[in-house]
Amino acid sequence: PAPAVAIALQRPLGGRAVTRFGAKRADGGSELGTTYGVAAGAAVLAPAAGRVAFAGPFRTYGDIVIFEHGGGVLTLLAGLGTID
Repeated sequence: PAPAVAIALQRPLGGRAVTRFGAKRADGGSELGTTYGVAAGAAVLAPAAGRVAFAGPFRTYGDIVIFEHGGGVLTLLAGLGTID
């Protein structure tokens, strides 16, 4: 379902978007997120104010951070080198 409130999300980092959420893939599926090409060690920030619901390693995604922004809106940042 759609979130109960609109949240203004900011890009979590600089760099070029390599893939975009919803874009069609060669295998016929759709991208489930946006991937950015950035330099190693680039700072990554929360895309909006919120609460950290989880931070740490998760399956094959490496270190991730899940933010709860309210109104049912969650963001997930994955592929992080370190979490501070």
